[in-house]
Amino acid sequence: MSIAQERPDFQTYLTNPYLINPSFVGNSGYTEVGMTYKKQWSGFEDAPISTAFNLMLPTKGSLNFGLLLMNDKSILLSNNNLLLTLGYKASFGEDHHFKFGISGGMGSSKFDLANVSNPNDPALANIVANNNYLDGNAGVHYKYKGFEVGFALPRLFTVNPVGSDGFEQGEIGNLDEKVITASYQFGFKDGLYTFMPVLMYRMNELFKDELEVSGLLKIQKLIYLGGGYSPDKSLRALAGISLKEKLDLVYSYEKPVGTLGGVSINSHEIQLKIRFGEKKSKVVERKERKAKEVVEKSPKEKEEKENKVEEKQKMTPPVEEKEGKTIEMENLVEEPVKEIVLPTTGETKNKIEQLTESDPKESLFKMGKGFYVVVGSFEEFRNAENFSDQLFKLGFNSKYGFNSEKGLYYVFLDKQADKASADAERDRLKETGKVGKIWTMEIK
Repeated sequence: MSIAQERPDFQTYLTNPYLINPSFVGNSGYTEVGMTYKKQWSGFEDAPISTAFNLMLPTKGSLNFGLLLMNDKSILLSNNNLLLTLGYKASFGEDHHFKFGISGGMGSSKFDLANVSNPNDPALANIVANNNYLDGNAGVHYKYKGFEVGFALPRLFTVNPVGSDGFEQGEIGNLDEKVITASYQFGFKDGLYTFMPVLMYRMNELFKDELEVSGLLKIQKLIYLGGGYSPDKSLRALAGISLKEKLDLVYSYEKPVGTLGGVSINSHEIQLKIRFGEKKSKVVERKERKAKEVVEKSPKEKEEKENKVEEKQKMTPPVEEKEGKTIEMENLVEEPVKEIVLPTTGETKNKIEQLTESDPKESLFKMGKGFYVVVGSFEEFRNAENFSDQLFKLGFNSKYGFNSEKGLYYVFLDKQADKASADAERDRLKETGKVGKIWTMEIK
């Protein structure tokens, strides 16, 4: 007989979906190590215990790689699985992609016949102590902004983990277990709070299909709070912390509906994730390439560009002569914006300030200490860049940088070492009537 053995039912998939769908390998963009431990049926001795270790290696290209080790021990039976994952990402734009992942490897099972109370039981006639078999899984998911939908085949091979002595190749095609997920991430307070409701539907020919409704709230990129409910199965609660997106610690508690023989069968699960190095993505690569191009420009190239700008300014009538005409901001991505200022005119030359020399690892455009004369703030890098470019076209000496404390990109017209000088420049620009709302901001 050939059966499809189920994967361990980890509930912290909300914070590590790679555990149920290999297409999520490398999704964080960081080299990441994860460890998950689950103890089921806490009221029983020798209750089932599941553990998992994963390593994810993203690249700046379209390929990601992963490693997943799992152990599932249930009284007399112990299963070990090792899977290597290859992921491919097709990007259609920022926050818009399709990903495919497939894993292959080996599994081994061990049945502890020595501790069987009745070794002559006919039910044990075809059971062997050790068995090895092929293992694998596959999955896809599609993401567009906050919306995400996924489909996974948790086991590609059907095997009997205790039915043959030695190695079992298994069969491909009896794909009875399927997992479908759908979610949408909502952002509030300029991204300081996010909430993601999740629907999961498990299909299995051996057991009743399951529907699970879950949700995950993240507060200031620091605290996780979540939970879920599966009818006729269990209630779940989740809490965790995230330290600078480098270390995540999550705890999950599961309370099944009802008890077993009057004994509690609650489950406890702990997950630890550690991320290393810098984030690898095409977006970051584009920023680094653009900054490098700016640094490498020769004085002659800068002078030629400045002359072209001055000639264009001479040919362009002042904006105040176009009274009543709205200045349109092009190519901006929709986002919550704290303040947007539409300037009217100005005369100066362009100069892009490099803000990364002091600490390039933390942020490519990190704003250093000082007092800034600010005209706009954005969540999206592209919006700040486009806004600054359009200000330059209108004749402003506009620059932009990232404030890591507030998590926003700021477009500014001047930077001073002391507040008095910054306030004076702010007042000077305000008195000219050539700019709209403008304020001074200090970076400590």
